[in-house]
Amino acid sequence: MKININEITKQLGLSRDFEYYGPFSIREIDVDLLVDFKAHLTHTGKGIILEGTIDTSIDLECARCLEIFSLPVHIDVFEEFMEKDRNIPTDEKEPDSGDVYYYYGDDIDVKDAIRQNILASLPMNPICSEDCRGICPQCGGNLNLEPCSCGAGFNLKEE
Repeated sequence: MKININEITKQLGLSRDFEYYGPFSIREIDVDLLVDFKAHLTHTGKGIILEGTIDTSIDLECARCLEIFSLPVHIDVFEEFMEKDRNIPTDEKEPDSGDVYYYYGDDIDVKDAIRQNILASLPMNPICSEDCRGICPQCGGNLNLEPCSCGAGFNLKEE
């Protein structure tokens, strides 16, 4: 997803807004999302500052009960893009550090920044709700739906 920055790079302090609402794929977790991305880009003299938001919803598997649930995600984004000199040989270019993204010419590609922000916002152990009871370790029954009847002593309600 590329944003043309030709107009704002002509003078220090110029800015522009950008909005995207549509599909977005993340290969690392094999998911297709519908994202609402809004950004304000400003030319700082050193580069381009992107400030914005990402709103989406992602289906995850609960770490306790193993049911699929939808997690709404809202992310405040602040990223810096710096122009890379095309005259530097490829083997002398600095790798992207993760703190700064690089661009060439009149367009910046924000896809990687969006992807990394979404991945970083996801919980390590997603839970469908704080009161999720999980599954019975004996029979695998979902304790949120019914009391365990396998005789292992796990019930829907704590006594």
